[in-house]
Amino acid sequence: MSAVEFPAPPLGAAAGLEFTADSLVVTLHGRGVSPFRKDVRLGLGLMLAGGPGLVLIAAAALYQTGIRLTDSLTGEPLALIALQACFIATAALAAGIGVLVNVARNALDSATIRVHSGRLTVRCAGLFQSCGWEWESDTIRHVRAEKGLRIGTDRNTITIALRRPVGEICWIAVVLRQALQIAARSPRRGEVAVVYCGSCTIESPLAGFLHVAPGEMYLHDAFGEDTSIYFLASRGPWTARRVRHILGFGGVSLSPGDILCRRSDDESSMHIAPSSGLFSYVITCTDSDALPRALEQFWGAQA
Repeated sequence: MSAVEFPAPPLGAAAGLEFTADSLVVTLHGRGVSPFRKDVRLGLGLMLAGGPGLVLIAAAALYQTGIRLTDSLTGEPLALIALQACFIATAALAAGIGVLVNVARNALDSATIRVHSGRLTVRCAGLFQSCGWEWESDTIRHVRAEKGLRIGTDRNTITIALRRPVGEICWIAVVLRQALQIAARSPRRGEVAVVYCGSCTIESPLAGFLHVAPGEMYLHDAFGEDTSIYFLASRGPWTARRVRHILGFGGVSLSPGDILCRRSDDESSMHIAPSSGLFSYVITCTDSDALPRALEQFWGAQA
């Protein structure tokens, strides 16, 4: 692997990369408390508000149980008022503890990812538990960044929930694809090789394929078989995907005003922004005619 030029870790990342001719090791160190100062202040503030308040409220409730004082405005027993306030203080105290525990987990979590002797090994160590995974390198079909590090093999796909910034996870995915020599597959019939990015993608820009058929098109990651998202023409032929969309099982319906296609001498691009405003995608292709042709096929009789 010494001949491979691996990208450097993102600026400020608590990560190290070591590689030799036959092995690679990515070490993710604990990030410490510094990146989570705001969360620490929030947690301490909640605990300071809830802890002493809880003690004072409990003391007041115990004091007045014998004399049964009542509030002059509401007429309610002060014990009931104290109990209500006690619940609020307890909730603040519990929330503060929860925030600090989460900070500790993020600050202390570490991992070691190793490619050696034809195997990929991932070991994660955290505040409460440690876990690990191991695969034969030749069984791994794709590695990519999603809500964690997503690794797909011949048998299944798992997502390892690394508590790291998005930039670090994307860097790890790129390094592992190079180390494992995972190449993008070739486009199949009905697919156009594209590069895309969007508000719903973690790793961006992403190489992939746009599959087009009358009334539907969907994006595939070039390193896997999963569909990132699929689009349906607002009026198109009845297909299984359209039925699933109507029944609420996914898919995004598009009208002509939701897509803007541009073409230049050396590339074509497509900007998809549904009227719902929930997300947007930008798709580009090095073939200046490919995306306009795909859009014509997508709209069919609506074009």
